[in-house]
Amino acid sequence: MIVKQETPGVDWNELRRDALRRSLEQNVNGEVRFDTSSRVLYSTDASIYQIEPLGVVVPRTTDALAATVAIAMEHRVPLVPRGGGTSLSGQSIGSGLVIDCSKYLDRVVDLDLEGRTVRVQPGCVLGQLNRRLKPLGYQFGPDVATLDRANIGGMIGNNSAGARSIRYGKTVDNVVAVDVVLTDGNSTCFESLDSNRLRGKATLPTREGEIYRAIDRIVGENGAEIEKRFPKVFRRVSGYNLDALLPPADINLAKLIVGSEGTLATVKEATLSIVALPGYRGIAVLEFPDVSAALAGLTSILTTHPSAVELIDEMILDLARANDTYRSQLDFLVGRPGAILIVEYLDDVPEIVEESGQRLADLVVGRDLEHFSFTTDPAKCEQIWSVRKMALPLLLS
Repeated sequence: MIVKQETPGVDWNELRRDALRRSLEQNVNGEVRFDTSSRVLYSTDASIYQIEPLGVVVPRTTDALAATVAIAMEHRVPLVPRGGGTSLSGQSIGSGLVIDCSKYLDRVVDLDLEGRTVRVQPGCVLGQLNRRLKPLGYQFGPDVATLDRANIGGMIGNNSAGARSIRYGKTVDNVVAVDVVLTDGNSTCFESLDSNRLRGKATLPTREGEIYRAIDRIVGENGAEIEKRFPKVFRRVSGYNLDALLPPADINLAKLIVGSEGTLATVKEATLSIVALPGYRGIAVLEFPDVSAALAGLTSILTTHPSAVELIDEMILDLARANDTYRSQLDFLVGRPGAILIVEYLDDVPEIVEESGQRLADLVVGRDLEHFSFTTDPAKCEQIWSVRKMALPLLLS
């Protein structure tokens, strides 16, 4: 029997960390942070978990990002691509090497209004992107409540949806292509491929070729089970999007990268589809005695084709009333409901918005409803809509 001899006084984890740090410092254009303070800062997100990483890299360029991935793979260190750190389930923390693109890799690289696409780096913040697109009459459809800090890379990682997903879909429905770094350190672009291009990719003697051959095998052998067993749920964001690769759609591995939480490849850039901003907006507020009453009529409310429906329960409302910052924003409420539904309608024709609000009012009359109000005033609509952003800061405080 061979017994491994431990060298007295040697901390092998620190030696491993030091070797990785030196390699990164010598080859990566960026901030290499292995000090205790940085590791502790990056050990948390918006979840209840805390996991201290091996170290942190903040790359200044996409080449530096690729170099970081290659070095981590050489050292057999897992990667944790991280954006705004707003994950509620611990997805943006881990014991490996954290890569933070939010400081430097935050540019809008290209904008194609004719093709209705925009190309961005992974650290681009959704709110900043939409502020740039707004004067041009466009936006990125998925609009999460944390838009002022949500990175596009993070939204791709967890397949973010946002309040208007019933109109614009999830992130996977709005990603056209992604430039990624593979686990061998090489870069490629995943985009929609017809059968001829797909066959060509599958013949490559590279990691990229291996990937396409493996995907062809997985879909070929398990397509029927994927079709049968993947939940037919509108906002399913858990697990790999293998169902997006089933025929008759062209193969687009960007759809597989979305929702993979950085486990398959590291995103360098992404090409996104953008949508035209609607001209008019109306918002209804439905006050209910409790959550059950609010949910009871939700299916029928969806038949009026709203752009969004948001539920806010009594706990959030009570926390807001007790907060000096948020209290005044609730002045649109008439009573003290146990739950409210905020129902939004968007259209380019103002009469259609008004008709939608009236149709909703007729639909809910006589139900277990304490009060109904509807407005098309832009300032009041924005005030009401801002209430959905209160939940996370109020809960965290």
